[in-house]
Amino acid sequence: MPRFHFNLRDCHCVRLDPDGTLLADVDAARSYGTRVAGELMRNRERGTRYWSLEVCDAARELLFEIDFAKLDHTLDHWPPQVRESVLRLGEAFRGLAKTIADCRMTVLESKALLAQADRKPYVIAQDGRRIEL
Repeated sequence: MPRFHFNLRDCHCVRLDPDGTLLADVDAARSYGTRVAGELMRNRERGTRYWSLEVCDAARELLFEIDFAKLDHTLDHWPPQVRESVLRLGEAFRGLAKTIADCRMTVLESKALLAQADRKPYVIAQDGRRIEL
């Protein structure tokens, strides 16, 4: 059975699934991820509305994302255009968070290169893994 990783992306960072879960196929992973997202949202819809679950294969390549706002039943009574605005806002929040994280990594890589040029030690890591320059 293939292994799938379910990484949680909130508006601040990505929390990696270190172990993954063995499931029959991509459809089973989608169903499992939808249930996990529902559990994480339960009674906290407003606070988790802009989160998403990134479903990756064993090589950690992104297969698809599960957008929590699409599963948020507390939005069912809102007009469709308002609901669509909430979905777009969630995508924008997550995109901004990713851009900020990428900028921070660029700063760290720049510091590492400067230290390397001065022959000083400087180690950077992402998600607990050392990054080689």
